[in-house]
Amino acid sequence: MATRFCSATPAFRHFATVSLEPAECCRYSSPLVLKPWHYRALSEIEKSVIEKVDPGVKRFSGQISNNRLVWERVALGLVLSLLPGCACWQARTNADKLSSARRISLQGIEAESHGDWDQAEKLYAAAVETCPVDDRSRSRYAEALWRRGDRVGAIANMKEAVRLSNQSPEQIVQLGRMHFEESNVLAAEEQATIAIQRNQGLAAAWALKGDVAWREGRIEDALADYHRARTLPDCPATVPLTIADIYAQLGRPQRALATLQSLADQYPPANVPPEILYRQGLAYRQLERHEQAVACFTQVCQNPQAGPDQFFQLAESRLAAGDNANARLALQTALAKNPDHAPSRDLITRLGSLSGELSGVHR
Repeated sequence: MATRFCSATPAFRHFATVSLEPAECCRYSSPLVLKPWHYRALSEIEKSVIEKVDPGVKRFSGQISNNRLVWERVALGLVLSLLPGCACWQARTNADKLSSARRISLQGIEAESHGDWDQAEKLYAAAVETCPVDDRSRSRYAEALWRRGDRVGAIANMKEAVRLSNQSPEQIVQLGRMHFEESNVLAAEEQATIAIQRNQGLAAAWALKGDVAWREGRIEDALADYHRARTLPDCPATVPLTIADIYAQLGRPQRALATLQSLADQYPPANVPPEILYRQGLAYRQLERHEQAVACFTQVCQNPQAGPDQFFQLAESRLAAGDNANARLALQTALAKNPDHAPSRDLITRLGSLSGELSGVHR
């Protein structure tokens, strides 16, 4: 704890102490600088204070005259009473505002957990209004604005959060991610570079740098950045999936499978996430291992969130494996979910033609 002295009036009997956490002292109050005349005043007070105070204080001073440490504290209080203003009371007020803002932000997080996005945004706005210099509340408010679609307001508030946080690398990455989503890749790369300079162990910064490189077509640079991110703690879950996508794009399905299998091994076989299984199915199809592709896509399509793309891939894999009947069933499901799904419509037409050709052969 940091202890500071102040006096609300020029009288010794009114001086008090205020205790704050060191971080809050740094944020809300400037360091106390004693001038040379303060030290000279200390010396004079030590010599003459007994003659200058009332009898009650004189009796008190006699009881502690042998305790130099306590006496110097009293003298320091008298010197500080001569200083203009009382910054510590303002510090206490600001600390209370910060505490209130953090409590309101926690309520916003709770609202988010229940899917009440509008209420969460209102609470974050209230937190910012309560304590405008709280970078955490400001960044959460920026994310809420972004989610609502107010991207200009979100970026402005995130920039302010970065400034208030004294260039926090995590918040720099958040700002860079917003620029990236706005297709401002130059600004995104700049933020990623700054974040890495401040913290080379921040996986999210390397991931953002990799995203920029991939969008710009610098595939090898992107892979290097993603692999660097993957070696660090708290690597974003999207990174290994993106690595697998790049390997698939480069026509290296074995490398894609190896990456995906290392992810799948972290889950029980029946609980592998659909986004991993789907990519495994695509890699098996590239390798013409159709039965394994069917197994992956079948498991993906058991998820209630599966859409026409997933059922289309299942149909193609079944057709490649020679299971025309079940391929047709998968296509019918895809078209039931989206009657205008063009790939499914084309494939079912091709399947119908194929069935007609086969019927002609049997006749």
